Amino acid sequence: MKRCVILILVVMLGFGMAALASAAQKKGKDAGQVIIAEWGGSLGEALKKAYYEPFEKETGIKVIQAEGPDPAKTKAMVDSGNVEWDIVEHSMMEILNIGMKGYLEAIDYTKFDKETLKNIPEQYKHKFGIGGFVWSNVLAYSTEAFPGENHPHGWADFWNVDKFPGPRSLESGSSGDPPPFEYALFADGVAADKIYPIDIDRAFKSLKKIEPHIGKWWTSGAQPGQMLVDGEVVATNAFSGRIIKLKMEGAPVDIDYYQGLASVDFWVVPRGAPNKENAMKLLAFMSKADRQAEFAKLIPYGPVNQKAYDYIDKAYGKLLPSHPDNVKLQIFLNHEYWSQNREKGAELWTKWAIEK
Repeated sequence: MKRCVILILVVMLGFGMAALASAAQKKGKDAGQVIIAEWGGSLGEALKKAYYEPFEKETGIKVIQAEGPDPAKTKAMVDSGNVEWDIVEHSMMEILNIGMKGYLEAIDYTKFDKETLKNIPEQYKHKFGIGGFVWSNVLAYSTEAFPGENHPHGWADFWNVDKFPGPRSLESGSSGDPPPFEYALFADGVAADKIYPIDIDRAFKSLKKIEPHIGKWWTSGAQPGQMLVDGEVVATNAFSGRIIKLKMEGAPVDIDYYQGLASVDFWVVPRGAPNKENAMKLLAFMSKADRQAEFAKLIPYGPVNQKAYDYIDKAYGKLLPSHPDNVKLQIFLNHEYWSQNREKGAELWTKWAIEK
């Protein structure tokens, strides 16, 4: 009799466990997915480890990575009614160009907890985009050419080839980014709050002074760091993350955030995204302080959630572009200005490059 009772209990327990497993599997399956388009590479790996994998584990929602976010493609998807992406990595320039024309969903900030929203400055929160991370275009230099504190501090020093001798580099206006007008104006004594709107004639006059000392105008983000390491140049503008990475690997390079140009990569949701609800959940998850700290530890971009710095080693945190000590030294690239003047700037640059 006892054996029968035990056997019945075992069978019932087995059925119960199977039912629970089935329910859990069903729950995971029903949780659906979210497709996010970003630039991949080391950035994509960091995003996956810091955000996507723990989000999947917590929610059961599958995160699928798609590479090569393109505002033209985002726009075409919405126009055709065949939207493939749920979240896309875009800049404020794209938000202004397509978001204000009805191509993006408003961010559902009700999905974000109050603590998260409180610690994200307003400049990183937009109706049609939430800041993902901060990066900067800064003055980078060789510590072999300029050891200790004896290095160019700001663009007037970069232009001062007598005090800080050696070949330089600057980003070409044909690289796809705006021409280096802001640095030229800083070098000519323009105050930070007077940089925009840009006095283009004055910028070109300033660039003409440094042009003889530019060994090469760079066109891809990997070039500045490599030129510094190879001794081809002693100073250049460069993307902060690339130089920080080289510095941490032991290369004789460093950066100065003074008069740097800070930028924010935003996450946006195309209008008609097939998994809009899951997209908003993922964005809220990615904005949490502890998650942003994990991301910053994997790749040297600055978190937008300022509380993330509570979870980051202090010495490392002070290297990042969104650290309070560094933000106050920089200006933010004026995307509103460049969204209206980018094409004009590129045309004038091409004309100047041919004539100089």
